[in-house]
Amino acid sequence: MNNEYIRVVNAKENNLKSISVDIPLKKFVVFAGKSGSGKSTLAMNVIYNGYFNKSLNYDIKIKPCALVQRVSVLDSSTLLFEYMQIIGFDCKKIKISNYIDFYKQNKLSKFSTEELEEIIKLLELDLIDLDKELKAISLGQFQKIRLFKMLINITDEQLIILDEPAIGLNYVEAEKLAAACNIITKAGFSLIVIEHSIPMINNCDHVVEFGPGAGCFGGQVVFNGSIDGFKDSKSVLAEMIWKDTIKTSSNEEKLKKFLVIESVNEYRFSGENISLAIGKFTCIAGKTGTGKTACLDILYRSCDKSSGAGERRKGLAEIKGKNEIRRPYIIDQSPIGNNSSSIPATYINVMDTIRNIFYEKQTCANKLTKSDFSFNADGKCKVCNGLGYSKDLVGGEPIFIKCDVCKGLRYNSDALKVKIKDYSIGEILSKTCDELLEINLESNIISRKLGFLKTVELSYLTLGQPSNSLSGGEAQRIKIAKELSKKLGDRCVYILDTPSRGLHLSNMQSVINVLKMIVNKNNTVVIAENNPYFIRTCDWLVYLTKDDRENMSVLYQGKPQDAPKDVKMELGI
Repeated sequence: MNNEYIRVVNAKENNLKSISVDIPLKKFVVFAGKSGSGKSTLAMNVIYNGYFNKSLNYDIKIKPCALVQRVSVLDSSTLLFEYMQIIGFDCKKIKISNYIDFYKQNKLSKFSTEELEEIIKLLELDLIDLDKELKAISLGQFQKIRLFKMLINITDEQLIILDEPAIGLNYVEAEKLAAACNIITKAGFSLIVIEHSIPMINNCDHVVEFGPGAGCFGGQVVFNGSIDGFKDSKSVLAEMIWKDTIKTSSNEEKLKKFLVIESVNEYRFSGENISLAIGKFTCIAGKTGTGKTACLDILYRSCDKSSGAGERRKGLAEIKGKNEIRRPYIIDQSPIGNNSSSIPATYINVMDTIRNIFYEKQTCANKLTKSDFSFNADGKCKVCNGLGYSKDLVGGEPIFIKCDVCKGLRYNSDALKVKIKDYSIGEILSKTCDELLEINLESNIISRKLGFLKTVELSYLTLGQPSNSLSGGEAQRIKIAKELSKKLGDRCVYILDTPSRGLHLSNMQSVINVLKMIVNKNNTVVIAENNPYFIRTCDWLVYLTKDDRENMSVLYQGKPQDAPKDVKMELGI
């Protein structure tokens, strides 16, 4: 290994195609590319695991630490200073910024006092109370806090790996996060960031782009060089960033119907009126902690007519225009399965169909039962108990290691002997949606549902991937695909939180088109989103802000093209 590089040779993990790559040390390096193109595999499975697991035969010589995605804040009454492991310091009614004074005397981190002070300001954590409960903190704030916690607790690690730290941040917040990343590298650390955010890419030192596609169509390094070289490259991603191909909506139609939630006093709102366009695509934007997700919760509870809805609406003001809405659907980023054996095939209701196809196509005299084609029953691999993997923890987050016996296929040898078009049931579940459409299992139900997964840019997904290994964005898009596979009703409101999560720039228009298709069926779509491309294409924008005491308010409501210049600057539109 050259002293100036992390050198990876012949990496074949997951979909990586025997790649060799040199990654510069003490630089802010972005791993870019579509979801499923190999970014996380190289960062976590090869570089991170390669240091701790020498049997992988990767010569990784600097010790890494990693911060992987979280879908939600810990629902806990744990206080912030307890979570951050701050000891020997009275944290009652004290801001995070005041902790620096204590730090000056104790020198508890590898960073200088000045560096930590600047990072705290850039992350906008300085005014957060250390005795605040975690459940009262927004997801965006929590992600920043997790990063700061990592930094103050670093010991002998020299490489920091971050998985999409800019998710949910607005344009200016992402620029500040990029500036914080540059402070980290100037302090002597090496930094690898898996990221889709334009400000993060634009302000890094070095880009490694994976592709050209995702899943089996990815796994290659299509660019590896400085940010200046990337700008001059012919990469589709580079052209989208610097040619700015998605323009702000110029819809001049006068919007006439609105849901108006009056005198909102929930959370930290103080008598705000929030207007959402009926039969249109509305985007709620704002910095972390300004109440975007809170608005979605208020909207859902205000429109909900299911059993017990009256109790859940207690304390909410009546919503004007509610008679125009038949029912609300909330499509969140929570996991699609509650147990470790859950997979997308089960969630979208094709697993029984796949199992029946294998059962019915048997030709041998001693047929297996349908239960033999279930990895939760008689067909399971006895070593991994049908999971296909064992689980380890990386920084408190799950990492999945393939079973040595079934090779991740979940099934025992008897079930794997049955083949359709030369593939076992385990191999079918390991194929991407694109590959399955090409194989063609001759089932209209399966083909139709695979088509909807492809529509929401999940063509790289395998139906047998553990559901608890999916990102929040992937889980949300699977839920969208499931809704699309049903007969869409009308006069409903579809509520989504950060649908851009995990999306490559080239995939965003497809998801935006799906949301607009739902609107065109006489429905309303409301999203909480800071991504500039989603904001530019919406019909109605609600921009939230907060004061120094974290009281929330509406700064702007209207069409995105009519927003004030300062709002447009904050949002990057």
